[in-house]
Amino acid sequence: MGSSKQQGSKLGRGPVLVLLGLTVLGTCLLGGCSSAQQKAQRHMEQAERWAKEGKTNEAILEYRRAEQANPKGVEAHLALAKLYNTKGDYVSAFKELVNVRKNHPDNHEAHEMMAEVQLNARQFQYAKATAQELLAQAPNDTRALMVLAESTFALRDTETATETVAHIIEIERGNSRAWYLQGMLQLMAGKKDAAELSFQNSIDNQRDFIPPVTALAALQAQRGAMKQAETTIQAAVLRNPTSVEAHYLMAGFLMQQNRRPEAEEEFQKIKALGESDPSNRGVLARYYLFSGKQDAAEKEYSQILKEHPDDAQNARQLAAVFVGMGQTKEAEDLLDSFVKKNPNDAQTVFYRGRLRMELGQTDDGIKDLQKAAQLQPRWGLAQYYLGMAYLQNGKAEMAEAALNSAAQLDNNLLAARLALAELDLNRGKSSKALADLDKTIARKPKAVEPYLLHALALAQTGEEAKAEKELLPLIDQFPEPAARAMTYRALALSKMRQKQFNEAHNYAKLALKNDATSPEALYVLGVSLMQQKKNDAALAEVGQYVKDNPKWAPGYEVLGQLEIQAGQLPQAEESLQKAVELDSKLTSAQLRLGELQVTEGKLDQATETLTKLSQAQPTLPDPYVFLGQICELKKDWSGAEANYKKGLELAPNNLVAKNNLAWVYAEHGGNIDTALRLAQEAKEAQPDSPSISDTLAWIFVKKQSYDTAIRLLKDCVDKKPESALYRYHLGVAYYKAGQKSQAEQSLQAALRIQPNFSESNDAKHLLEDLSK
Repeated sequence: MGSSKQQGSKLGRGPVLVLLGLTVLGTCLLGGCSSAQQKAQRHMEQAERWAKEGKTNEAILEYRRAEQANPKGVEAHLALAKLYNTKGDYVSAFKELVNVRKNHPDNHEAHEMMAEVQLNARQFQYAKATAQELLAQAPNDTRALMVLAESTFALRDTETATETVAHIIEIERGNSRAWYLQGMLQLMAGKKDAAELSFQNSIDNQRDFIPPVTALAALQAQRGAMKQAETTIQAAVLRNPTSVEAHYLMAGFLMQQNRRPEAEEEFQKIKALGESDPSNRGVLARYYLFSGKQDAAEKEYSQILKEHPDDAQNARQLAAVFVGMGQTKEAEDLLDSFVKKNPNDAQTVFYRGRLRMELGQTDDGIKDLQKAAQLQPRWGLAQYYLGMAYLQNGKAEMAEAALNSAAQLDNNLLAARLALAELDLNRGKSSKALADLDKTIARKPKAVEPYLLHALALAQTGEEAKAEKELLPLIDQFPEPAARAMTYRALALSKMRQKQFNEAHNYAKLALKNDATSPEALYVLGVSLMQQKKNDAALAEVGQYVKDNPKWAPGYEVLGQLEIQAGQLPQAEESLQKAVELDSKLTSAQLRLGELQVTEGKLDQATETLTKLSQAQPTLPDPYVFLGQICELKKDWSGAEANYKKGLELAPNNLVAKNNLAWVYAEHGGNIDTALRLAQEAKEAQPDSPSISDTLAWIFVKKQSYDTAIRLLKDCVDKKPESALYRYHLGVAYYKAGQKSQAEQSLQAALRIQPNFSESNDAKHLLEDLSK
């Protein structure tokens, strides 16, 4: 019996082992020796550890691995959505939640999170609709109720928000967010005492919730109870000694009280507590900048980069400090090094692009801004600056497209809408600009610029009185000095357009009273007096403003401009030289100086001035165009051609360069067909310009297309009958076409208007030939 039992146990154990082997083999074949759920769980556990340590990027990576191991699982998608929502990456959060809803349409938490993501992304209508869907199934779902309350509050539906908050508090009296929102609603209704009680309830129910502390302290400060406000904030700090948000609140309060040393201590605490966050670790440096201590800020940022060499955010801040200190080379080198490390860092590429544009490196700047916009296609600000860069480069259509994208991507990006309206105004599309600005000001923006631009659009459509009526209330509506200065300038310009020069002068003085360094107001101040034949008074008054601001380069430029208009050319040259000495980057002053020197016949000095400018700003086309004109005056045709070609290379739409290069080609052995193409392109861009039509007509004369030439030249003479040159060219065209009597009349008229014009000898020879 014993023997058989022993034998039986051996036999019995065998099949069990075989079955276990088959099970393990099957598991390995089907799941790689461990289940997908187990792999996903391991990644989830690691992700949660990273998340607790504040290592967000590492956590995201592990959550994604968990998703890959178990694509239809819920936990990783929800965890990632929550993490993205916290980071403010709402697009990514939305994608994760869409994935959950696709595979698990009944997952209630995913729907709740979707509503919260929509709320945080300021998609208030969508958040409201999602919350209402949830509440149709579960009327007392407090998460959904909270989203409904906050979205309707944002949509200014205060009645629904108030009712919803009251319902939340009724079913969940400990809901701190609900008490806080009720306080905000009471504050809007003017019930300050009730609001204070609601804020206090919010604080009592959630001791680490800082927004109600901020609101309560602000109310206390408004009624003059500064000590009580400080106590409220201090209590929050004591309850939450490791809360960066609480310390920020205390630092802000101390700054308002001008208690700088204590504020600095708070910023040092924030830096220590938030060392893992680039924004927090850079707060002390930002405080130094705010306090005007650039050297201390530079030192602090440099120390941060020494300890955190990959901190791109604070590297950008340090670059900004370098720019502020005039160390542009250091700024560019720093940004270059970070872009080299991470060429797909959109923020740093974007900042380098802006810096390059400021340095006149237009092509490289535009390339950077284009790349930043490609790296973050939903980033409205990148599109806005790209549009402004295109404008700077004379590419109006590309600018319009980029600015439209910016406005569509970010409804709150007012600057893009204003730039579009200004672009339309500059192109004479006043009605379109007015229609767009009507929509903008309907949103009641809290900045004066949209209203000023709207008034300008009205003026351009001929409604000057209506424009002025809109401007006057802005003086009280926006009483800040900068805003008032802009409003008074607009009024001064309006009066100038109406030839009410005395009123224009008075408004210009008011503008300068609010902003003593406004070159636009200074110019109106002077020119309004000059229009009243008071040149000496104008120059004396403008000169006094410049004396009061002796380092004000644009002021000297305005003075020089007015002195030119008054015919005081030596004094103007001195003023413009001073402007350039004070600010070597003041391009307009250098161009004016070069132009003045040409007028005075100082061609060598003008060449020196403009050559220096072209060397300092090699991507600026204007100096080359002026140099081309100087070469023409010197009869240096090859030099003129080279400079015009360089100007066109930098600015392909520069009409002066196109027109003048076409003329040089036509007159001095260039390719006549290329000349024709350039002149036709210029004509298409500016069809009403007589000088461009004259060039094109003269090329048609050269190509023996006399009828076309005569038609164009007759139009030139009609538009500018005092031009001897246009009449001479018309006479030549008639002569070549065999219309001798018309030729004789035109040539005689040219000599009668200006006996010694540039082509007078040729005109006389032709007349002699006609008389034979």
